[in-house]
Amino acid sequence: MIEIGYRIKEVRDNLKMTQKEFGEIAGVGGNAQMNYEKGTRKPDSEYFSNIAKIGCDVQYIITGVKSDNPDPIIYDNAGNLVDLDEFCFVPRYDVCASAGNGSAIDSESYVFSMAYRKYWVEKYLQVNYKNLIAITARGESMIGLIEDRDVMLIDTANKLYGEGIYVIRMNGDLIVKSVQKLPNNIIEISSTNPLYKPFQVDMKNPPNDFEIIGAVVHTEPGTLFRNRRRD
Repeated sequence: MIEIGYRIKEVRDNLKMTQKEFGEIAGVGGNAQMNYEKGTRKPDSEYFSNIAKIGCDVQYIITGVKSDNPDPIIYDNAGNLVDLDEFCFVPRYDVCASAGNGSAIDSESYVFSMAYRKYWVEKYLQVNYKNLIAITARGESMIGLIEDRDVMLIDTANKLYGEGIYVIRMNGDLIVKSVQKLPNNIIEISSTNPLYKPFQVDMKNPPNDFEIIGAVVHTEPGTLFRNRRRD
């Protein structure tokens, strides 16, 4: 309420009015106006209705966001004002990376966007948020590191900077695997699950349909309850 009082005083000062003059327009006495500006009392709807008639930006007084601001006003679940500039929005695609059939990533498979703080992405993931996409993992080939239905953030700018976990398109499928560089421009692609045998790819002569989509930089569980029934 103190912040509202500051903004009421700011608006009054911009109009070059005394507390008594402004209070008369608002329908209150000078003492009430003084208490509103101190934040010890809260104005009612009639007060705001009256000052709106002389052009006061009531939205700005209440929220701190000017009504001519082109950006939407967003609040969190607790009613706190959210600064959208603090967040990046990562596109989530309706495709899966697994040991089974996958599909190409294109605009037709876009589902929605996932919000992350830019500060968190830059500090902890240490990637450019503009290069991130999100897809789902399916299967158990990377069990222990990536579980079935985990959501993965993929850095599409990292095409093979070093050893790590990558999403790869191969023979029409999207797979998520551990990649290790070997001499002579050979890479070994392996899983954490011993049931899936490792194999090698000669990057000087890769298969026709082979592309490294990007590196997995973050995963989130598709469900917090791993023992939940899966259809």
